[in-house]
Amino acid sequence: MQEKKEAGAESKFKFEIKLKQHTPMIHFQHAQTGASLRATELKPKLDKFLKKKCPYLPFGEKGNLDYKVKIITSNIEFKDITPPKQDENGNIKTNSKGEIQREAYPNFFGNIGSNNGNYKKTSFTRSIINLEFFSFEKEIKKAIKENFTEFILKTNFGTRQSKGFGSFYIHPDEENYKKPNLKYKFTVDSTKIKELFYKIELFYKTLRSGINRVNFKSKTTIFYFKSMMFLYAKHIGIQWDKKSIKEAYFTKGLTAQNVKHKKPEKNKKLMKDLLGLSATESWKSYNETIKKEHKNKEIDRFKSPIIFKPLLNKNNGFDVYFYAKKINPDFLGQCFVIKNNSRNDLKLQVPEKFDFDEFLAFALKVDLYSHVENVDTNFHSTKEFKSIKVIYDDINKNLRGAK
Repeated sequence: MQEKKEAGAESKFKFEIKLKQHTPMIHFQHAQTGASLRATELKPKLDKFLKKKCPYLPFGEKGNLDYKVKIITSNIEFKDITPPKQDENGNIKTNSKGEIQREAYPNFFGNIGSNNGNYKKTSFTRSIINLEFFSFEKEIKKAIKENFTEFILKTNFGTRQSKGFGSFYIHPDEENYKKPNLKYKFTVDSTKIKELFYKIELFYKTLRSGINRVNFKSKTTIFYFKSMMFLYAKHIGIQWDKKSIKEAYFTKGLTAQNVKHKKPEKNKKLMKDLLGLSATESWKSYNETIKKEHKNKEIDRFKSPIIFKPLLNKNNGFDVYFYAKKINPDFLGQCFVIKNNSRNDLKLQVPEKFDFDEFLAFALKVDLYSHVENVDTNFHSTKEFKSIKVIYDDINKNLRGAK
């Protein structure tokens, strides 16, 4: 009887939530048995989320809440994120140094391949993931139950999480399952992970940096797409970062622009980096490197505020939800020194305000055919353009359907 009482007492303080994994997780602990979603990553993120949503809860000095979470996973599969390249006979390719050559992977730029085997792997499970929560505090239990769906919808885990890796969501068999509900969404009609991340990367580049795919052998442009941030900057009377850098360091590259835009803009800002700071940029056409250094040397990193949340759908594809976190006010208005080797004449400031929804609304109204046609009508037939057009049309369609 005593055992039953104890079990009954524990059930008052314990509850479970079932999760389903939707995209692979890049995990630095892949060598460890059972490495997957970790309580040491989930709990601090959940605590931080609840502190914003429920500030009345009894948080500790370090912002932590008094509860425990245990994560039970099984049947975890590990795969090389960049498998070795093979020749037509199936032999693994190596370079002149004897290092294994590995396939490129969209949206991942870490140390993913080397001759000492220091490359990353992904972990994935098709089995149900059980989260067991335990707390004596009724308010904490209630807050977790009421807010966990929103938390997991807006949160990914592991490396490169903002671009959609490590996506988990409430399992559809869960009693309190809620259909995902975010403002922006597009669909990828494939369950192939590499295709999914190719589409996410393609869309992200259209917003931030633009796309310039070149055939280096023939020195011809295969596809070119001016970024939406470039168009938006022009729309609000701000000179594009790249032109400001050319004016300072590469005046020979300004010939074409000066014909089109005779007067340089006085309002020069660091626009592109609102969607993620690139501290070092390789300017391949000039064989030069550009570095951005915070004037007071207090900021060396600013992650993209855009979070992608890919979720498997019932139609053998992914619904890719996305949203933008509010940019930290401490980053807005900051000044950066733009360097080229020993030269540091250029200083550019981040705009003091930025509204992502306003920016995206502008981007979604752009006539993509005309936008690309201004460069070359042949680009309309490329895989890149067709994919971009489908994504933009899909986002617009979903926005209209939500009204």
